Amino acid sequence: WGVTTVFDPVIELDQFLALKHGKRAPTAARFYSAGRSFGAENGWGGTLQGGFTPKTAAQARADVRMLKADGVDAVKFMNDDMGAFFKKPLPVIDQDVMRAIVEEAHAQSLKAVVHAPDLNLAKAALRAGADALMHGVATAPVDQEFLDLMRKNRAYYVPTQVLFECTADLAG
Repeated sequence: WGVTTVFDPVIELDQFLALKHGKRAPTAARFYSAGRSFGAENGWGGTLQGGFTPKTAAQARADVRMLKADGVDAVKFMNDDMGAFFKKPLPVIDQDVMRAIVEEAHAQSLKAVVHAPDLNLAKAALRAGADALMHGVATAPVDQEFLDLMRKNRAYYVPTQVLFECTADLAG
């Protein structure tokens, strides 16, 4: 079918292990994933999706090492208060915890990717050292600071246009 590589940024461990290490056809696409996501307690990517919810930098580092031992190819954290969807914003990941996730991912030779469709939260993740922005920014046009942070991190931008198509252009 022409598909050579798949990257699933969030997947349950049993599904990940089956796809990553299970018996596959020789012509099957290569499979990469970040496994379970990181997020805040009662926040997006954390409690609400069964992800890791470290409360300290030490716990975040331990969780990243556990993912590495499971064979993930990257880590993904959510820095999104879901303000575009809910009247009351959800909690977001603590800055020190976010920084620890990224630092430990890098120490483990993993990329750290982030879901952060809010411009300010995306910039905070980039300041922490994120390597990629998944789904793009939907709340405002990117600015020079954002571009400078992307360049500094040599980060990549993975747009998922259909995901935000119904909400990104609120004025339209």
